[in-house]
Order: sequence, then C-alpha cells, then structure tokens
Amino acid sequence: MQKDPFSVLGVTRNCTQSELQDRYLVLRNKYMQDRFLEGEAGAEAARKLGELEAAYGDCLDILSRGFTMDDGGNALDRVTAAIKDGDLEKAQSYLDAITERTGEWYYLQSVIFFKKNYFDESRKQLKLAISVDPGNEKYIKTLERLEQKMRSDNPFTSFGQQAQGG
Repeated sequence: MQKDPFSVLGVTRNCTQSELQDRYLVLRNKYMQDRFLEGEAGAEAARKLGELEAAYGDCLDILSRGFTMDDGGNALDRVTAAIKDGDLEKAQSYLDAITERTGEWYYLQSVIFFKKNYFDESRKQLKLAISVDPGNEKYIKTLERLEQKMRSDNPFTSFGQQAQGG
C-alpha cells in the first residue's frame, strides 16, 4: 500500500509549500549523507531518498492544485466546473486526487466517461454511485437515461427489434 506522501515527509496536509520544502531539504540532506554508509544502512538511506523524492513530487502536485486529497466538497465542485468547461483531463485529475469515493465521486466519474463516449464504463460508475447512495434519484434517473440511450444507439438491438416485428 502506498504511503500518504505528507506523512512520508512528516508534515500535515495543510502545510505551506515553504514548510514542505524546508522539511524536504532537511530529510534529503540526511539521506544524501547516510546513503554512503556501509551495508544495509546505506541501502536503506538510498531507498528512503527515493521514497522521499517521490513523496515530495506528489505533495507539490497536490498543493499546486490548491486542495488536499481529503478536501472532498470543494474538490468535487472543481471537478464539476472543469466538466462544464469541457476540460475533461483537468476534471479527471481533480477527481483522481480525491481519496474518499462517495456516490457523487462515482457519478462525476460516470459523467467524464460519458463525455468520452465510454458508455459501458459510465454505466458501471453509475451503478457504483447507486450502490453507495441507493436512494439518490439523480443517479437512478441518469442510469435509466443512459441505458435507454445505449439501447437506442445499439444497431444490433434495433435490428433484433425489426426482425421480431417484421
């Protein structure tokens, strides 16, 4: 399981970029020196240095987006805005940064897939949204409309209905 990048650096998710960089430099200097130690100690320092570099990059990416991974409500609003702007890559990036998978998360993933014409994937995400929030009418009605569209767009279904009727 991948560690939280902020915990690797020993900072909180609401730290500033300056605090993040200060902590990174302290740890980096320590591991840079320790990697020249003999045996397992040097190998461990080299592994830690690699982990530190990856975590620092991940933290910078998250902070540059202006929200933390647990900032669900605001992040979902950003996803919705990016979808409305037609920027599906940005919407997907925002969505991927959210760790809590709520019904709305799955719904928005479904919308992104729909706009990319990945209808089967869109349907799967809507079904997950409904399983998380079974009483949500928006998810249920959207799934019904999607399935109706998929039936009407399927040439094999249309052909089968024509063959039965004629």
